[in-house]
Amino acid sequence: MIEIYPISVLEVGFGNYPSLERVLKQIHVSALPIFSSEEILAAEMLLIPGVGSFATAMNFLDKNEIGDAIKERSLILKKPILGICRSEEHTSELQSRQYLVCRLLL
Repeated sequence: MIEIYPISVLEVGFGNYPSLERVLKQIHVSALPIFSSEEILAAEMLLIPGVGSFATAMNFLDKNEIGDAIKERSLILKKPILGICRSEEHTSELQSRQYLVCRLLL
């Protein structure tokens, strides 16, 4: 059985890290929780789990400058990010911003 090196999972307290860790373990991939901008930039493979409220997640990322690290990783460093998007917001402003963020993550 081959195990891939750990996938860094952004853990910010509102995602479902334990469930995601369990699923990754089932496919023989270990998860490494990360918490800071520095870890986001240094991670070999980064996964950002989906959350129930897109607005809450974006506010947290903006407030803690994690959003800037995600943008730098993607747009400047050209490092891949896997994002799980599951928001069901219905306002056009949030949908537009959500679409942009989800497209950047892919």
